Amino acid sequence: MMLPSIEEIKNTISDPRNILVSRLNGYSPIPGLLGPEQYPGGFSIVFPFTNGRDKKALRIWHKEIPEIKKRTSQISSYLSQNTQLDYFIDYEYINNAIRFDTGIKLDAVLMDWGDGHTLKDYIDNLVHSNVDSQTKTSEIIELAKSFLALFSDLHKVHISHGDLQHGNILVMDSKRIKLIDYDSLFVPTMGDKITQVTSGLSGYQHPSRSSSAYATEKNDYFSELIIITSLIYISEDINVWDDLSLMNDDYSLLFNAKDYRDFKNSMVFKRGISKSRILKLLLKEILIALDCADIESLSPIEEIIERVGLNWNIYSVGGYCINCGSLFTIGDNYCTNCGTKRI
Repeated sequence: MMLPSIEEIKNTISDPRNILVSRLNGYSPIPGLLGPEQYPGGFSIVFPFTNGRDKKALRIWHKEIPEIKKRTSQISSYLSQNTQLDYFIDYEYINNAIRFDTGIKLDAVLMDWGDGHTLKDYIDNLVHSNVDSQTKTSEIIELAKSFLALFSDLHKVHISHGDLQHGNILVMDSKRIKLIDYDSLFVPTMGDKITQVTSGLSGYQHPSRSSSAYATEKNDYFSELIIITSLIYISEDINVWDDLSLMNDDYSLLFNAKDYRDFKNSMVFKRGISKSRILKLLLKEILIALDCADIESLSPIEEIIERVGLNWNIYSVGGYCINCGSLFTIGDNYCTNCGTKRI
């Protein structure tokens, strides 16, 4: 079936009578400059709704995704079994969510609304804030540590997001990280023959990612290395953000697809290689990764962090001692507070 255009979806959403979702009773789309407020993506468009106190969002597809209903059901079921993961926004697949004048009804996903800043907005606000340079460096490093904990937690339950990039990452006011846009999410119950929906933004993806036919739990390995390395780079060289006009690049965080074609001779590599020993080693890890022809051969970020000697005590979400309630750090088998063995 040919899906309605974004314009048709927008016009239909404008009339609350076309919304057939009972949980949105009393909610209305939030007005924007040209119709309802909206956030279009490659496959879907998100409309926020409010009842004056609470906000929710309706996500509607404008491009076909193979077996989207089955995929969404598998993702929802698997995440509900792993409630210790606090990185996802609650959502529900809704059949026949909106009705068009033609009589067509489309399914949608109803989501809680995540109020936060996208990753690049968060960094840009911090870079241009009035706090001192030491505080900026510290906050960026703490953010990088939070990402490492997130990546480690996802690896433990064999999940990959599939499209890690600034637009799909929210930094909340509490500094917690939330991931959004789950079209490309992989969970192990999907099996090893689930079609890859997207190869992601070029600045976050290994050049070989586009030739991968299937989604796997390793899809994020290169993106994770890029995000961690970029944050450490920016923490050591805060001026690089404005020098390279990084806020204006829609496809990357720091490194871009052109850099990857000749990484060792790229300007950003040459600028960073003279920084700290850790950053130098991480840049060399990107070189090693780019030499891999198959993304399934890439190393997880935990192994890379250990190789370069980065000694971060990262707190893993859900890693609490059952005896005293203290947080475990990644790699700890016994509670450092009371000595209880980790389960």
